[in-house]
Amino acid sequence: MAIHLVIPYLKVKTLFKMSYLLNYTKWHKLFEVVLTAGLLKIGSTGEEVINVQNKLGITPSGIYDAATNLAVRTFQEKNKDAKGEPLVRDGIVGPKTREALFRTPDTTNTVAKEPSTTVNPPASSQLSPIGTGTADVILMGGLDYRSGDYKIDQQVEILNKGTGEGTKIIGHRYTELDKVLNSIAQNPNAKVVLFSAGGSYSKQVATAMQNKSNLYIVEPYAASANTKNSVQAAVAAGVPSKNVVTGSSVGRGKDVVPGATITPSNKGHWGALGYIGEII
Repeated sequence: MAIHLVIPYLKVKTLFKMSYLLNYTKWHKLFEVVLTAGLLKIGSTGEEVINVQNKLGITPSGIYDAATNLAVRTFQEKNKDAKGEPLVRDGIVGPKTREALFRTPDTTNTVAKEPSTTVNPPASSQLSPIGTGTADVILMGGLDYRSGDYKIDQQVEILNKGTGEGTKIIGHRYTELDKVLNSIAQNPNAKVVLFSAGGSYSKQVATAMQNKSNLYIVEPYAASANTKNSVQAAVAAGVPSKNVVTGSSVGRGKDVVPGATITPSNKGHWGALGYIGEII
């Protein structure tokens, strides 16, 4: 091939390869976007993530982090899709996992969620069934699924040690906002305590209460922007700053709002529940 023909040929060949590679990259990326659209995985954020976290019974931060990934993997290991096939244990919420997670609970699928419990120490002999009767205090508890956590009935007992015998307390888990709001509607004069993870719903609960001075937010997980904003919105809506009780770290609510009440140094995180009982 003559030299004057070889050079243009090589240029055209090079340009063709570059064009092919650029278009391949563009379409490959587009294909990836289509495949992953609607998936929730590490790095995802927003309301859908919060819904998944609430359903799994973990702190609703709105950020799909390693803890959320682990909780999803655990759920996938224990549950099946609509056809009865095992879910892929990849820690990603895709169509099949989403359907199984939000499916009406049945005998074939188990969501990691426990029922609400209403408990007073036996000495008081005053139990109020969830959502019925009258209550002096309504508690929305903190995390209760990890090793070392207290179950909701135990959290109620700690609170009751502060309030004293004869106080009727209704306890709800931190995932059960609807039940908390229902208890408030049936007991409008009750004091309401949001403890730790329960503090993420401060805004919603404050909105539902006529007398916002009856709401107490105890050691909310202020490391979560969602929780921090919710507590600040509740205070802006009329909850007294002194009704927010904070511990010695951001994870225990430190500096979430100015003018908050400080948990005594000898109380600890769980002890803050008994401390708020003494206050109210």
